[in-house]
Amino acid sequence: MDDLPSLAIKKSLEGNWKDAIEINRRIIQTDPTNTEALCRLAKAYTETGKLKEAVFFYQKVIRVDPLNQIAKRNVERLKLNKSSQIKPPHSERLGSSTFIEEPGKTKTVSLVKLASHDVINRLDPGDQLKLTAHQHSISVCLSDGTTIGRLPDDLAARLLPMIKSGNLYSALARSVNFNTVKILLREEKRSKKYQATSSFSLSDHASYQTYNPPEISPDDQLASTTEDGPSEDQPT
Repeated sequence: MDDLPSLAIKKSLEGNWKDAIEINRRIIQTDPTNTEALCRLAKAYTETGKLKEAVFFYQKVIRVDPLNQIAKRNVERLKLNKSSQIKPPHSERLGSSTFIEEPGKTKTVSLVKLASHDVINRLDPGDQLKLTAHQHSISVCLSDGTTIGRLPDDLAARLLPMIKSGNLYSALARSVNFNTVKILLREEKRSKKYQATSSFSLSDHASYQTYNPPEISPDDQLASTTEDGPSEDQPT
């Protein structure tokens, strides 16, 4: 069970929506109030054009978390676009390998100084982000340059000299709500000056997850129930 959220994210980044649906449904079978899995499931249904199912699971998120404005926004957007597939206009996706965490080269970070709800409302898990280095801080931005937050000061202080020396980093949204935005940072290039220096502390290795989950048999698909939503075989 512990590896399933990571595998679900990986399948979403690959655009393998069928497997993403199956895995997220397995997660909510044992944890029906898991809003992250419910949101991922609704997103996967949106991407496959099954908007009725997408609305169903976003509404389940709202029942669990009535203040979840992202789910509310998506319900409204889906109801207004019943015949089309919706994707945020700014959205850029990274390959699934980018989400594989490696001690010293990747780090999951909670942003500080978050932007307004209107800005966070534009962000979805899996969206590619950009880092903008300032003299004493590092901003995290959408692809159009809109700032969504900043890296914590201690991490910014560590990375700024590395960035100035030529280190390159990628970033993507890992989980999103209006109070917390977590991103995955990945070191893409190490400058000559810092060839022997890890970007992130190796002591964080206990929190890293690897993608080596068990095989998922088609027989493990969830049976259809009224509570769990439509089955995969039900026409839409």
